[in-house]
Amino acid sequence: MELMLCNKMLQMDERNFHCWNYRLWVTELYISEIEKRLAKLDFKKIQRRFIQDECDMAEAIINKNFSNYSAWHYRGKLMPLIYREDPGTLYSLPLEVVQSDLKMLKHAFFTDPKDQSPWNYHEWLISVLTPVQVVALRLEKLDDEKSIIMIGLSHKVRNFNHL
Repeated sequence: MELMLCNKMLQMDERNFHCWNYRLWVTELYISEIEKRLAKLDFKKIQRRFIQDECDMAEAIINKNFSNYSAWHYRGKLMPLIYREDPGTLYSLPLEVVQSDLKMLKHAFFTDPKDQSPWNYHEWLISVLTPVQVVALRLEKLDDEKSIIMIGLSHKVRNFNHL
């Protein structure tokens, strides 16, 4: 019901960031409710389908108007949720998804190179692919015989235990 209300509001003004923020809040609330209610069932498929539908809706609005920062932002917030527990993905998004989004961005850049909305999304998308950098190293002595090395990384690493 709430998403249908958001759909009506976005049809009237697709750049209404208040509506986009409310829609994101409703979506996140719905996802957590699915997890609670369907804990024993296969809620991951339902959850993933719902998030994918939301991303597709945002993409449709983006394709109508590349200048819609709110739609780009909404899509960027939800895309990692689709693949967050995919063990085969080294990055927060599969490379095929990144490549597809880069093609969409290329079209947006040629349409209006001065528009900041796709450039902001591009910056986020590229950050998904940036290699992890060591930003801190510290040696800590546990006792006279044992020490550990603490390593600080530039961002969260997926599948860290498999490295």
